[in-house]
Amino acid sequence: MDQLSDDVVAFLSDGTRTGLFGYLASDGRPLVAPVWFVIDDGELAFNTGKDTAKGRALARDPRVVMCVDDPRPPYSFVQVQGIASIGEDPREVLDIATRTGGRYMGADRAEEYGPTQRCSGGARGANQADQGAQGVQSGRMTAREACSMRAVAQCQNIAMSTPPGSCAVGVVLAAGLGTRVGADGNKAYLRLAGRSMVAWSLSAITQVPQIARSVLVYRRGERDLAHDTVMAELPAGTVELVEGGDSRHASEFNVLRYLADDIESGSVDVVLIHDAARPLAGRDMFVTALSIAREFGGAIPALTIPDVVQQGPEGVGSTSGMGRLVRVQTPQAFRARPLLRAYRAAAAVGFDGTDTSSCIEKYTDEQVRTFPGAEGNLKVTYAHDVAVAGHLLSRHPVGM
Repeated sequence: MDQLSDDVVAFLSDGTRTGLFGYLASDGRPLVAPVWFVIDDGELAFNTGKDTAKGRALARDPRVVMCVDDPRPPYSFVQVQGIASIGEDPREVLDIATRTGGRYMGADRAEEYGPTQRCSGGARGANQADQGAQGVQSGRMTAREACSMRAVAQCQNIAMSTPPGSCAVGVVLAAGLGTRVGADGNKAYLRLAGRSMVAWSLSAITQVPQIARSVLVYRRGERDLAHDTVMAELPAGTVELVEGGDSRHASEFNVLRYLADDIESGSVDVVLIHDAARPLAGRDMFVTALSIAREFGGAIPALTIPDVVQQGPEGVGSTSGMGRLVRVQTPQAFRARPLLRAYRAAAAVGFDGTDTSSCIEKYTDEQVRTFPGAEGNLKVTYAHDVAVAGHLLSRHPVGM
């Protein structure tokens, strides 16, 4: 039996989003009505009057559909379809009414509002509500979506998606130099297991179904090199080219300006940024980053740094008061509009962030969440990293 996933439950429970409840009139006309609802033990629960259009429709046919949307960019939504089970226990009705009132009117008014709640679609007064709470069952009923261990019917479909036309863009940064690796030129074009490092990173992005567009940010003066590399090593892929800047921050701002019209129109809702020097990132990391960024605002893979001490004037001391220390990786993903706003704000005051999250955290209220990185997601920084990465890619190629 299908169940509401944790992500869907979190989305449905967030804030005071209203559900749009779809049903059929007695003559077959499709109708929709707004409802207030709560999640109760993994089930979607709401109250409505027996004699309302919704109540009569449920009595005729318990198949239901509800759509709940987020009216803020990037305008995501959840649609739940299933079979409703109907209950008329006055205690349950009052419990759902009280919790619904608390959710939409405020916790401080839950006890006041619950017994006098008017159900969506039903014009019931205080007397009816009071009678229902005392055991008169004609006033209202509780409909539960059947995606639950306690329900008797399978959920037909659960979908969580972004609006048609919205897409994620994957960006690979290859505008640095990498002098520590000892390469003669841009290390992004070093050969690893038969192909360039940048091609491995681009290939990983192009293989992620949730990413609709891929962009390579090349170093100034290397456009032909970037173009020729893409044509030779990714002939089946479509990769857009953008010139980088003098710093990582400047390169990221360049690509955001390049995407600005699509970001502002809503056709691009998430921007994912990945270093060409991390050719071993697996597909799951990209998918996780996109999912968390869409839900919270930003996503960064991180690994805890073990065995850390701090050196002070009096010698080595404990780090117990410093919180958890982590090292971050890429891919990192962020909601596109707040990211663009943050970089424009930074440009206005001359701020040059050390990484993407430092800018979005400084100039927006977006939540940047970490998720577990991967030890195998090696960054090629020094000469010995080249041999290690090449060996790993020859044994377990990614993006192919």
